[in-house]
Amino acid sequence: MRKRIPFFLTLALLPVLFPSLHAGEPATWRLEFDNDLFIGSDNGISAGASLQWQSAAAPDWGSLRNASRLQRGIGRLLAIPRSGGWVCRTGLAVSQLMQTPNDLTRSDLIREDVPYAGALTVRAGWYAYRDEAFRGFELTLGVVGPLSLAEGSQKAIHRLLHLVRPKGWDNQLGNELLLNLDLAGKRKIWRAGDRSGASCDLALGGDLALGSLFTLAAAGLELRAGHNLPGGFVPLPDPVGFSMLQAAVLDPARPGAASIRGFVVLRGLALARMLFLDGNTFRASHSVERRPFAAVIAAGLNIEFRRWGAGFYLLSSTPLAKGDLAPGAETRVSLAGLHLTLRI
Repeated sequence: MRKRIPFFLTLALLPVLFPSLHAGEPATWRLEFDNDLFIGSDNGISAGASLQWQSAAAPDWGSLRNASRLQRGIGRLLAIPRSGGWVCRTGLAVSQLMQTPNDLTRSDLIREDVPYAGALTVRAGWYAYRDEAFRGFELTLGVVGPLSLAEGSQKAIHRLLHLVRPKGWDNQLGNELLLNLDLAGKRKIWRAGDRSGASCDLALGGDLALGSLFTLAAAGLELRAGHNLPGGFVPLPDPVGFSMLQAAVLDPARPGAASIRGFVVLRGLALARMLFLDGNTFRASHSVERRPFAAVIAAGLNIEFRRWGAGFYLLSSTPLAKGDLAPGAETRVSLAGLHLTLRI
């Protein structure tokens, strides 16, 4: 019988098989899959997936490669810093997110639990950064309701994994267009160690989102620690609306060596609207009572090589819904995610 190579030994051999990072940040593709099945749950915000593209980094908006004239023009209009050591990037992402109540076997409307809901979005972002600071803007367009295709996605996954078939999608939120705007800013406030070896840094950041998907204000701390740590900031996980998508990364101190980094992010949220709890914007729909404040913590580990990287994360929030929900109803967001990054 052939012996299997232990997983951690495989990780140890990866720097030998793929010895160097790419010098400079080329265009980046990232595929991310988020699901609460990884942590033994299957309700509340239960799954998401996204395909993300970030342009090659450039010293100003006019020099962006692989970006359209429209993308470069919008970058100039936004007046995000483009000189004095700032690096510019723009990005696009297609994302899907879904939510289900606890009891998937019921076909009736479960008024004492969160509604069935799905969102399909296209997100466009523009951001500028250096190692000390980050500023960005993101536009989200999409649909909620049957047009999001969330019902078919969840049923296909459950069929593939031989899980309970969800029977209540006829009660999902109705079709509506989505529009959201997001402003984000960050600044490093502390660092320690030698970036060519072991080091860590801490950043303070905030987001302001306005729209039919999420309307919120957020502030928090982002801690990074690792070996041969790249400059820049944490690329946060995707769950639509909780953060801006970005790849604010600079070359590590040793571009020819692998980079391993872990992160912990703690954010406080002031919520004025959350579609998946408040229901449809322009029509009557099922909803549950939402809390005005919440906290989110995320932690993860990334490993980066010359042309590709991989990682995982865990995310959890304090309860977002209040009131007497059904026993077992998920009142908080609890997700785990896996992602693969390719540089071309």
